[in-house]
Amino acid sequence: MAIRAQLKLLLFLIVVGVAAGTIAVAVWAYQNILMHDEAIAQQIATPPSDGRPPPDPGAHHFVEAIDLIQGGKLDAGREGLYKLLRQFPRSPTTAEAKRIIGEMNLDNLYAMEASGGKRDYIVQPGDNLTAIAVKHGTTLDSIARVNGLTSLTGLQPGDHLFLIPMNFDLVVDASTKIVTLMREGRFFREYRAIELRTRPNMKIPAALEVATKSAINPVDGKAANPTSTAFLDAEKRIVLSYKNSPAAALMISIPTVAKAIPVSSATPPPLNTELPNAEATGLFLAPEDLEEIYPLLRKGSSVTIVQ
Repeated sequence: MAIRAQLKLLLFLIVVGVAAGTIAVAVWAYQNILMHDEAIAQQIATPPSDGRPPPDPGAHHFVEAIDLIQGGKLDAGREGLYKLLRQFPRSPTTAEAKRIIGEMNLDNLYAMEASGGKRDYIVQPGDNLTAIAVKHGTTLDSIARVNGLTSLTGLQPGDHLFLIPMNFDLVVDASTKIVTLMREGRFFREYRAIELRTRPNMKIPAALEVATKSAINPVDGKAANPTSTAFLDAEKRIVLSYKNSPAAALMISIPTVAKAIPVSSATPPPLNTELPNAEATGLFLAPEDLEEIYPLLRKGSSVTIVQ
């Protein structure tokens, strides 16, 4: 009986010891892991009372990505910035990260080498630029720009052309006027619109698509050849329609600047001439931004307006 009692006591002590150890481990984990994570989250959510900005968990990732870029590891650095956008979208570094990503993407796209998702195409007998653009779902202006062409003719079989797949779409935030160029659903470059004025009957969110594009030579009023010098100064416009509808819904252009008028001492100079006319509706971009976006959109490209 005494031995049985001792065994029971020993078993009881073992159970108590295991339970106490488990509790101790749980307390340690809570104090050293969970409470630490909660404290960091609290610090991020609540600015310090001494006026200092809250800690930025994305800053370290931003610095690492920039170090890679400066060290010549461009692709790895850009992917590091993309990772920052995904994991820490509220980091103060995201604006600069987007700017750097956009510039790197454009550099790759227009580099005279097979980079940035371009395709190397060998000209075949009977080819012309228009047929190539139609066949490969791209545009004349993008072919001319990426290949530095100065003429629509003169192609020879065996010539190499870089083709840009037109897999770009736009997302326009009506509240912030931020215009985001997306490529296959991934951030490519960001712009800030000068103004966005929609028609009163347009409901947001709105799913639109590119209906037509035009580049008009202001000298003669005719369509500008994409390989001509006049194309750079041409008045470019992108007309949008609702998907599966021929009706025009919105136009992307630069602002209509008021014409200069003689100013006398009794007539004050006009104000806000860089803004579109108050009656005009459309998405108005800076000229240099429209120049970048124009060749990357084609008929059918998606343009979504969100709130």
